[in-house]
Amino acid sequence: MACILLVDDTETYLSLEQRVLGPAHQYLLARNGLQALSLARTEHPDLILMDMSMPLMTGDEAIRILREDPSTASIPVIAITAESAFESVAQALGCADFLRKPFDADDLNTRVAHILSAGRAAGAAVLVKVGQHLFAIPLEVVREVVAMPALAKLPGAPRHIKGLLNLRGQLIPVFDLLARLNIPSGARLEDQLLIICEHDRKTLAVSVDDADEVVDIVRSAYAPLDPAIVSTLGSISRAFLGGWKRSEGLIPVLSPFRLLPDSSVARLGDLL
Repeated sequence: MACILLVDDTETYLSLEQRVLGPAHQYLLARNGLQALSLARTEHPDLILMDMSMPLMTGDEAIRILREDPSTASIPVIAITAESAFESVAQALGCADFLRKPFDADDLNTRVAHILSAGRAAGAAVLVKVGQHLFAIPLEVVREVVAMPALAKLPGAPRHIKGLLNLRGQLIPVFDLLARLNIPSGARLEDQLLIICEHDRKTLAVSVDDADEVVDIVRSAYAPLDPAIVSTLGSISRAFLGGWKRSEGLIPVLSPFRLLPDSSVARLGDLL
């Protein structure tokens, strides 16, 4: 059972979020940023849903303080607000996600489930190499790793979909991670690998230069990405769940199914 801290100055939304997310979780309630900080420090929830516009202390002020405190820095936060201007603020603060009010119940459930799943998956991840960079992909979404075969073209596919993989009769779109991150490949095309990922009845292959090993990531070594880095990533920042702290630096933890906007994922489904 996950512990979720709900922060909103409106009782209606506190009640609505509990009703939408259902009885599977334990809930903590805060009506402003100050209460949120106190509960986050004493209870260490698995996730925080943070309204951005509140009295006494706003959501963005509270998130900045949470990120500066080592005891709360790794808690993922979903920023929730009626004001679209806060989206860039949420990205810069390293929030795990951003949701506009009024929100769709299924959308909220999906996003919460995804982030909680990523937190549990912090215990195991596949370490992959893209150019000279290392990334970690949660093991629970990785089905298998295959050598790069010849790919079929997929007319009308969203940008950065480099083709279609036929894997034992299953047609799987291939996302070109190197091109999306503008990273030169460190391997020849025929030596690249495809990480076959599955989540919520969807399948996506991600091209990488190498897959090194399966690693264990303890929660204390899991942290948000530096806001200065997040701000340079633009829309793709939603795909980075956080970072794994190692002696050589912070290795980004990547969620493959957030590499594409939801609209592009829907387009892919129509094309296949």
